[in-house]
Amino acid sequence: MKIQLVSVIVPTYNRHEMLRNALLSLTSQQTGNFDCEIIVIDNGSTDSTRSVVAEIAASSRVTVSYVREETQGYSEALNRGVREARGAWLAFFDDDQLAEPNWLEELLSAASLTKAQLVGGCIRVQLPPGAPRVVGPICRGLLGEQPYDGTARVCLGKRIPSGGNMMIAREVFNSIGLFDTSMAIGGCDCEFITRARAAGFTVATSPALVHHVVSLHRVRRSEEHTSELQ
Repeated sequence: MKIQLVSVIVPTYNRHEMLRNALLSLTSQQTGNFDCEIIVIDNGSTDSTRSVVAEIAASSRVTVSYVREETQGYSEALNRGVREARGAWLAFFDDDQLAEPNWLEELLSAASLTKAQLVGGCIRVQLPPGAPRVVGPICRGLLGEQPYDGTARVCLGKRIPSGGNMMIAREVFNSIGLFDTSMAIGGCDCEFITRARAAGFTVATSPALVHHVVSLHRVRRSEEHTSELQ
């Protein structure tokens, strides 16, 4: 039986230390019944991103590739990753995240159980030292938390997965095209999911867990935003 390949696409820009930790979590994935490749899309960094990727690649048991994309924009970086990827499944991961060792296994399991072509996972905020002891759900939502718990299930409501923890079948891109590059800053993942649904593809959620590593200034900014909403 042919072993399927999952391509993990990691867009990054000038966050080499966060990227190092993100890649270490990805190269530690449990891959007993599938193969994995990791593709880092450097969107014009001026720091040590390239050397960090080379360092991780040298000791990794899975392939870790470095690709530089000079055209600025999150969607441009994602699309370059799609074009470079060789897998039947493409998983998307941000450079400020840490993956649980069974992250990819959980995404693939959810896809098998639900017959979905797009599967999103759970994102939990990892607060920095010095952060408030209690951070409420509104603030956590502003920081990107997506608390999908329990078993895998088809996602039918308005709440949809985040692009930072999502796996998409190659056939979806072949059918509806790439991410919208007019949405350079954000929102291209939501637009893509909406377009995929309209084309008849199934979206599912999974407990596949990643941790979003948040800097202290972002917690304070989210608290200020939350207080303005109240």
